[in-house]
Amino acid sequence: MAATIKVVYLFASVIVFIKSCAAENEPELVFANLIWRHGSRSALYSYPSDPYNNKPIWPQGPGQLTQVGMRQEYELGRFFRQRYGKLLSEEYKRSEIYIRSTDVDRTLMSAECNIAALYPPSGRQKWNGTNTTWQPIPVHTIPVETDYLLRFPLHDCPKYSELSSQIVHSPIYQKIEEKYAPFLKELANFTQWDGTMNIKAAWDVEDALVCEKAANLALPSWVTDDRLKKLNEIAGIDMGVLFGGTNPGYQVKIAKAGGAGLLVKAILDNIQRAIDFENTYKVVAYSAHDTTLSALLNALHAYNMRPPPFASAILFEVYKQASADKTSYFVKTFYRNSTVNPALPLSVLGCSFACPFEELKQRAVSVIPVDIDKECERTEVPPSTPACTASSTSAENELQLIFTNVICRHGLRSPLKPIFSDQNMDPKDAGQLTKVGMQQQYELGCFFRQK
Repeated sequence: MAATIKVVYLFASVIVFIKSCAAENEPELVFANLIWRHGSRSALYSYPSDPYNNKPIWPQGPGQLTQVGMRQEYELGRFFRQRYGKLLSEEYKRSEIYIRSTDVDRTLMSAECNIAALYPPSGRQKWNGTNTTWQPIPVHTIPVETDYLLRFPLHDCPKYSELSSQIVHSPIYQKIEEKYAPFLKELANFTQWDGTMNIKAAWDVEDALVCEKAANLALPSWVTDDRLKKLNEIAGIDMGVLFGGTNPGYQVKIAKAGGAGLLVKAILDNIQRAIDFENTYKVVAYSAHDTTLSALLNALHAYNMRPPPFASAILFEVYKQASADKTSYFVKTFYRNSTVNPALPLSVLGCSFACPFEELKQRAVSVIPVDIDKECERTEVPPSTPACTASSTSAENELQLIFTNVICRHGLRSPLKPIFSDQNMDPKDAGQLTKVGMQQQYELGCFFRQK
C-alpha cells in the first residue's frame, strides 16, 4: 500500500513538473497597440434623389456619432475587456493605458463609449453614488491641422498629390473605371447625379446609403443587396487608390509620403518602449477613421480592398517568450472587421503571423519616412494653427447673451508630491483627479446647465 502511494505521489509530481515547465515556456501577452474606427455616424455626403434630403434625420448634423455608433463602440470596449482582462487591471489605472483620438467629435465620442465599457467603475471608483456606471478617463488629442499620426492622407504633402495623380492616370486605374462603367452609368440614373459619375462619386453615394442603413432607415427600392455590395467594392477600391493599394509599388511610396509610415513608426516605438520598460503602459489605443485603418493596412501590405466598417479595429499584440538562455518578443496582428466573426489574423509586411519583433522592425524600414518634410518635398514648413479670438457687440440698451467662453480649473486632485505622512504614495498617482474632484466638476456642469 505504501509503495502504491509513493508511485502515485511520484506520478503527480511529474505531472506538476511538466505543467510548470509548459507554463514557463508559454508566451506571455505583455503589450497591445489598438487602432479602431469610430462607430456609425450620420452621413457626410448625399445624392440628388436621396429621399432623406432636407429631412431632419440627423439631429446633430453631418458626420456625427449616432446612438447606433455609440452602442457599437461600447460593444467593442466589452470585447477589449474580455480579450485583455488579464493584461489590464479591472480597475482603471492611468499608468496602464493611454488613449489618443483625432480631434473630431465622432472619434472622441467613440473613444469615450469604448472606454466606458472597458472600465466600468466598481468599488472605490464609483465616484457619484452607487448607481454610477461611468467614470471620466482622459482621451488625448491634438488639432487636426497638426495631426500627422492619425489623419491620412496628409493634407500638405506635395509628393503625395503627385503620386495620387499618377495613380488615377495609370492604365490600371483606367481598367478599373472601364470595369465598373456600366454600373456607374446605372447608378447615375438612379441617383439623378449631376455631373460625371465616377469611382469617387460612387463612394459619396455609398456613404449616404451605408449611414442610412445603419440607422435602420428604409432605403430606395433600387438599392438591392447586390448593388450595395458593388458600392462597397468601389468604396474599397477608392481607398486603395488613396494609399496605393491598387498599383504595385505605390504602397511603399505613399506610406512614406502622406500615408501611414509615421503611424507604423509610432506603433513600433510604443512596442519598443514597453519592452524596454521605458513606461508602464500595457495598452496604447488610437481612435480614428476608416482612412486611418486603410492607410495602415496598405502600408503593412495587408489591405483586402474593402473599406473598414464602423467600429472595426486593428490589434497589435506583443508576446514575451522566455527560455533558459534568452528572452524574445514577437508580434501578432489581428483585424476585427466584424462583430460576429472572431478577429482575423494578419500577416504584415510579408512576415509570419507570429512575427519576431526585430524582424518586423527591419521589414518596416521601407515604409517609414526618415524626414517627412523631405519625403513630402515641402518647400515651406506647415503653417501653425492660428490663434482663436472672440469678440462680441451689442446694441445700446439691448443686451443679449450670444456667446460665452468659460475657463475652468480641474477638481480636487491628489498631492503633486508625497507629504510627510504619506511617504508611500506612488508617484504615478500624484496630481490625479479624486472622486471629490469628479463630484465638484459634475456640480459645476449642473451650474452651467442652469445658467
